[in-house]
Amino acid sequence: VAGLRGTRRTETGLIQIGDVIIRVNNVDIDSEADLFRALERCKPGDKVKVTVCRFEPEGDAFKSTNIEVSIQLQSSDT
Repeated sequence: VAGLRGTRRTETGLIQIGDVIIRVNNVDIDSEADLFRALERCKPGDKVKVTVCRFEPEGDAFKSTNIEVSIQLQSSDT
């Protein structure tokens, strides 16, 4: 399963560190290679649907929730 690195973005509820990317534009993501293949089909400025699995504490365990967000891609040099 592909993870996410970067800064925390909780103000808008989009993506947080620790979220696990499980789908991009309805393509299942099972590995880092899957994630790269899905993103190679896109270009900066495109909006993509990303589904993440988020784990949150609930009592003595963790509860998982799938969250779908729309993200506009940016180039890595900006």
